[in-house]
Parts: sequence; structure tokens; C-alpha cells
Amino acid sequence: MKKNKKLKNQVDAYRPTVRYHSIYRTYVDSLFHATELDRNQIIRYALFTAANNPVFLALMNQYKVSDVPLPSSPW
Repeated sequence: MKKNKKLKNQVDAYRPTVRYHSIYRTYVDSLFHATELDRNQIIRYALFTAANNPVFLALMNQYKVSDVPLPSSPW
């Protein structure tokens, strides 16, 4: 079996399978039809902005392990 060579500037991509409630799927589909973005881009943008969103951070603090701080986004 031939192994694909990685290009010098190629970054490993994290490509998870996302399972979410139909209400979120409907919203993402609506954004997909209303913009020029694909669904993966929409989800990536949502994750990108969540790191600095006070509502998201408050939710994460509710479930945070007591002796481990939440990481700060490197962007």
C-alpha cells in the first residue's frame, strides 16, 4: 500500500463527524442557503467566534473542572 506524502506546508485537518439536533441543522442549512459559505465553513466560523463569546464562555464555566482553567484561544 502506497502512503501519501504530506506537502511541506500542509497542515493536518481535524475533520470530525458532527451530530447535532435538527433545530441546529435547520439553522445551519438556512445560513448555507443565505450565504456563499458551505456548511463546514459555517460550523468553523461558529467555533472560531465561540472562543470569545461571553455566553459560550459562561456555559463552559458551568461545566469546567474546578482545578483546570479554561484555555484562551490563540487567535
